[in-house]
Amino acid sequence: MAQPSSGSWWSVIGVIVALVAGYLALKYLLPLFTAPIPSNLLYAYTVILAIALYVYLASDTQRWNRFTDPLSRLFVAQEMRVARGVLFVLLPLAAGWLVYAWGSGAAQLPAEQRTIHPTPPSQITVRGKNFSLVGLENPLRKDQGKLAQHIAEGKAIYFQNCFFCHGDHLDGGGHFGHAFIPPPANFVDPGTIAQLQESFVFWRISKGGPGLPPESHPWNSAMPAWEDFLTEEEIWKVILYIYEGAGQAPRTWEAH
Repeated sequence: MAQPSSGSWWSVIGVIVALVAGYLALKYLLPLFTAPIPSNLLYAYTVILAIALYVYLASDTQRWNRFTDPLSRLFVAQEMRVARGVLFVLLPLAAGWLVYAWGSGAAQLPAEQRTIHPTPPSQITVRGKNFSLVGLENPLRKDQGKLAQHIAEGKAIYFQNCFFCHGDHLDGGGHFGHAFIPPPANFVDPGTIAQLQESFVFWRISKGGPGLPPESHPWNSAMPAWEDFLTEEEIWKVILYIYEGAGQAPRTWEAH
C-alpha cells in the first residue's frame, strides 16, 4: 500500500501555525485597536478558532486526508516509533511538570496592609494634557441641559468596556470579576466612589492598575489604563454614569 508523502506534514504544520497566529493576534494585535481581551475570553476565542479550522478541514475529503494521513502514519508506521515515544512519553511528562509548576504556588498575603484608596498624585498627564487633580471637577456636570445626554452616552461606554468586570449592576459582579485579586470595585458600596471626588475616579480610570503608587502593591488593580482607549470626554461621561447608575453622589471639594 502506498504511503502518503512526507509533504503532507505541511498541512499539519499549516494548521498549527494558523492556530498559533490567531492566538497571538487576539492577544497582542487586537488590543492595539480596542480594549484588551480578558484571558478567559481569549481562550474561548482560541477554541472557536480551532473549531473553525476543523470544520474547514473536514469540509473537503482530499483536504482532510492530507491532514490526517501523516497523523495516521505517526501512530502505525514502524519508522515513526521514536516520534511516538516523544509524543506519548516526553510531552505528557513536560505538560505535567508545567501544570505542577503553575499550580503549586499559593497566593501570598501582602507584607503590609494594602491601601484601597491610595493618595493620588497632585498632577497627571492624560493623552498629552496636564491636569491638576486638586480642585478638579467633572466639566460635563456643569452643563445641566445636556447632563442626561452625557449620562446616557456614559452608560453606552460603560457597557461597551466596563461591565465585563464591574457588572451589569455596577457591583463588581461582572463575568470576569471573580478572576481578579483584588476584585473589581463595587460602586454600589457607599465605601467606594461615594467617598471620592470625581477627580480621583478620573485618575484611576485614566491610569488604571499600572498607574497605582507603591502603597497599592503588591496586589495591583487589574484595570487597564483606559486613557489608551477612551478620550478625556468619554472618561468623564462614564464617570457621570457610574455615579448615576450606582445611586451615589460624588464627594465635593467643599466637603473635603
